Amino acid sequence: MWSTFLTNLFGIILGITLTFGVNALWQKHEENKNMKEMLTLIRNELEVNKKMFEDQKEILQSHVYYYNKILEINKKWETIPEDSIDNYLDLASVYLPKFQTHAWQIFQNSEVSKRLSS
Repeated sequence: MWSTFLTNLFGIILGITLTFGVNALWQKHEENKNMKEMLTLIRNELEVNKKMFEDQKEILQSHVYYYNKILEINKKWETIPEDSIDNYLDLASVYLPKFQTHAWQIFQNSEVSKRLSS
């Protein structure tokens, strides 16, 4: 009777231990998978933002070039060429898009981020 009881008790304890162990491993695996997905999203977002930044930098450099050209001509009291004014006005009206932060915001609000901070 005791041997059957101890065998069943051992089987139950072993089953519970295995269940919790496998569950912990699975959660760790899912957390790592989510972390990799989040980091991939953030990396992609940063690459897009880098490209937008480079485009904006190029636009602003052109803007500065034409603005300086207009100032230089103005100091000499010469007539400002129409193409310089047109280029400057075209550049001044260019819409500069905002950088993307969706993936970063999702990451900051995620359980993974909360665990990292603790």
